[in-house]
Amino acid sequence: MILISFGNEDNKSSEIVTVRMPAKLALGKLHRLHNVYRDVMHDVVGVDIGSAAIDELLKAPPQYSAHTRLALAYICSALICVMSFGGSFVDMWAAGLGGLFLAFFQNFVIIKYPMYSNVFE
Repeated sequence: MILISFGNEDNKSSEIVTVRMPAKLALGKLHRLHNVYRDVMHDVVGVDIGSAAIDELLKAPPQYSAHTRLALAYICSALICVMSFGGSFVDMWAAGLGGLFLAFFQNFVIIKYPMYSNVFE
């Protein structure tokens, strides 16, 4: 969720706008979005081309399939438990299952039932 505040100097008022997207984390898209932003700000491309690139980026499918994201969530959660928190072998499996549950909830349940997105956030 992004909060944007627009201020009006003439009548000393402001307006806050919220932009909500489905609960997905796509850092690869975030990097590409930053590249488009940088190109527009440094006059490498025009605003029209930048806007078209952002629209294309938003419509693009995810880089990895859902099953790959679930596997990566399991592996990362298990390794973070052991390497960062000194967890045991049993803790590693439990943390992996917890990460797998959260990734499943994020990738499948929240998309179909937006009512649960507030709970997940």
